[in-house]
Amino acid sequence: MVTYFLLIGAFATTGLLYYLLANYNKGIIVYLKVSSFRIPLIKFTYLIGLLFAFSPVLVILTCRYGVGTDYFNYKNQVELFLAGSYKLDWGLGILVSFSNKVFGNFEGFIFLTSMITLVLFCSALLYRYKGKKCILSLFFMFCIYYGIWSNNIQQAMAMGIVVFALFCIEKNRLVMFVILVLFAGAIHNSAWAILPIYFVINHNPNKDNIVFWKFVLRVIFVIFAAIIIYTFFTMYGQSRGLMYSTYITKVSEGGRTNKFLLISILFYIPELIFMKRVLKKKNNMQIYYVLIFVELCLYIMTLYVAFMYRMAQYFSISHIFIINEILDIVTKKRDKQLMKLYFIGAMLIYTWFIYIYLGYYGLVPYKFIFSN
Repeated sequence: MVTYFLLIGAFATTGLLYYLLANYNKGIIVYLKVSSFRIPLIKFTYLIGLLFAFSPVLVILTCRYGVGTDYFNYKNQVELFLAGSYKLDWGLGILVSFSNKVFGNFEGFIFLTSMITLVLFCSALLYRYKGKKCILSLFFMFCIYYGIWSNNIQQAMAMGIVVFALFCIEKNRLVMFVILVLFAGAIHNSAWAILPIYFVINHNPNKDNIVFWKFVLRVIFVIFAAIIIYTFFTMYGQSRGLMYSTYITKVSEGGRTNKFLLISILFYIPELIFMKRVLKKKNNMQIYYVLIFVELCLYIMTLYVAFMYRMAQYFSISHIFIINEILDIVTKKRDKQLMKLYFIGAMLIYTWFIYIYLGYYGLVPYKFIFSN
């Protein structure tokens, strides 16, 4: 019970501070011009604001001990890497070496990686939304990603970078997309499998006349492409004995990974019901609809290849973007409130089912490092 009140208090405080920051948002991104393209950077003032806003959640993530299924795995890997007897992805290796020089302990590494992850995810939402829409999106993000932030430390950072790469697909910026995905892959090499996505998604999402059946055909093509790409990726890892070969099993991780497919139906049903209306209003959302179909496909594949659920979560941010569009197209006040309540309830059910009922990610009970 203490764990629940602790998390609720941290999330509520962060939500309030984040809302205040979003209301005074006058442009969070500045651009550094390099040659013929611009590199987006977060304004220093807003970076400080973000750090202040999500400091309660940062404290919860940093001050935990043994919370998260992979907590001690990471601890052992970091210690072995610093001893020179273990190899990490080179981007993560740089972060480990840096945190060791600055902090000199594993808790410093947890603090650094948690801060990077929160900056990436929160700035992505602040870049896209503000006001009440921003705080609702933040709530959705906490429900979907808190477990990943606490457990899959390495991949969580890569996911935060991939979110900005998805924005590049939307704006048809291939070079920046490739740079961001390669950078994410340096943190966790599973992100490199995202690269082909750009080439099977519509590069003209803002075109006025979208033929619906062509969109459906594109979705079917992307699904088959995703099956081929990710099956090859995981099977190649198995044949070569790479780090992900242990996931190539039907019942790994206690046979619970396929439950992500079951609980995600709460999101898929209304998203499919409103799909045609959303696409009619905002054509660029077809990108995120394609991505949730890819996510759905990968969740189905978790019935046979458990690793696929981790790949699917690279695209889960799409639910937040689509849900916001659904709420925008519902014009009647009463209907809009009902839809908000539905999605809030669905997110709470998702949180309870994954984190508490299944006990996935090993989040409860919460234990402070000070009590160790």
